Amino acid sequence: MATLVRTIQTHRSDVNCCRFGASVLASCSGDKTIRLWDIETWEELAYSPLCGHTYNIHCCVFNPSYSILATCSTDSTVILWSMDDGNVLSKFDFPASKSARSIQFSRSETNLVAGGVDGMLAVLDLKTNKISCYMDAAHEGTTNTCCFTPCDEYVVSGSSCGYIRSWLAQDLKPVSLPTQSGHDIGVLFCAFSPNFSSSTDSPHSPRRHLMVSVGNDPVVRLWTVTTFPVFSMVPRCALQGHTGPVHCCCFSSNGALLATGSVDKTICLWNPIIGERLRTIPAHDRYINTCTFSVDGTMLATGSNDKSIKIWSISAEISGQATIADFSKTTGVIRPAFMKATKPVGEWDIADVLSWLDKNDLKTHSDQFKRNHVTGSVLLVLTTDDLKNDFKIDSMGQRHTIISAIDILRQRDKPDTGVPEEFLCPITREYMHHPVVAADGYSYEREAIESWLASGNYRSPLTNSPLLNRTLIPNRVLKIIIQRFVNDAGRGEPQANALPTAFDVVNIL
Repeated sequence: MATLVRTIQTHRSDVNCCRFGASVLASCSGDKTIRLWDIETWEELAYSPLCGHTYNIHCCVFNPSYSILATCSTDSTVILWSMDDGNVLSKFDFPASKSARSIQFSRSETNLVAGGVDGMLAVLDLKTNKISCYMDAAHEGTTNTCCFTPCDEYVVSGSSCGYIRSWLAQDLKPVSLPTQSGHDIGVLFCAFSPNFSSSTDSPHSPRRHLMVSVGNDPVVRLWTVTTFPVFSMVPRCALQGHTGPVHCCCFSSNGALLATGSVDKTICLWNPIIGERLRTIPAHDRYINTCTFSVDGTMLATGSNDKSIKIWSISAEISGQATIADFSKTTGVIRPAFMKATKPVGEWDIADVLSWLDKNDLKTHSDQFKRNHVTGSVLLVLTTDDLKNDFKIDSMGQRHTIISAIDILRQRDKPDTGVPEEFLCPITREYMHHPVVAADGYSYEREAIESWLASGNYRSPLTNSPLLNRTLIPNRVLKIIIQRFVNDAGRGEPQANALPTAFDVVNIL
């Protein structure tokens, strides 16, 4: 399934990032260099290494056409390099010497997003070679990761404080409340599946995409991100297979495989559509910082604090198991294979709990759980404080691992309504029958938002920002989409609603 075919030991410091191009592998390191290898001969290119940064280089990425390589560094710069000759095409300097940690190209190749220390987030215009949007404190803490949604309309970023945020790509205005990622000790990386989306041929159908996030905990989290008709991000699945913080993740080019690398020195390969772990590979002698699939999906490269890059051959039998149809059929919360069971957790006895501990490599805590008579119903309500005070588990890491595993059980027992988040009013959490758009740009049920305004609330229910006016605009397109969804769910035939030619503006001043 995965066979080691080559080890590269050229860098003199930690390998922080590596990425495949069409015919090249690029890597960057704490030794301030970028190196490039021909993936046919594995000889270093004539113009490698690239030297232009003065401090640790954190990230390197190719543009979608593989003609340009972008790198970012602690030296507060982003450099664009030509893949024809290795020359510098342009260089961006950030205000106040902000160190950049993460970069990614838009699919259109017209923009680059960058995140860094002190919550820095910026969009770089590659046509003008200028910083078009800049935020000093998009997050508390460091912006460790940032990426465009597949439609290029939004930016998603994650921070050392554990939150994921979403922004309009054109001006970096927030489009939703900060989302608690579940990575309580910090989000380290997030990425979108390159091929998987869910929509029909209708231009008014919801568009959903698959995103993965990893952080300073052992759990890999998958999300369903909706970009139309309104933006939303909801948990899809939590995958458990690592025993330490997960530093990196990447999808194969066809979206059928997901790779994750961890402090536990292993790489896990997953089927991201059904949430199944396919293989765990003992890969390096130290922490794994980066992983990347080749364009054709036949190779995986991994980089580590042991200063090495390893190239793995991926067998064809697992390179194309999932299809877009699989994702379209599972747009809600999915149940990984290891989570499927007929007996609800709430009905577990002590023996079931002990068996669960054993399967999750937590058997060392069996005596504490047995002594406290933990059944399934008790397990589901355990907290970190319980583990510390009552179970005397002193290790914060072990407490976090146990709670993460319990979270997966809670998710399994949670009923899946299959209702898209964007169809529910943010105030009532019920279907919107008469959705209207308020001055904050979000849709609400008319009666709910009118009641909100009538009670003297002049701030957005979602963002808490001041509302510039009290105008409400009927969102007729969303109303039609919701009605069709309800009808298609078996409550009758879809109604032949005509699309509105214009919105009626209703002022409730």
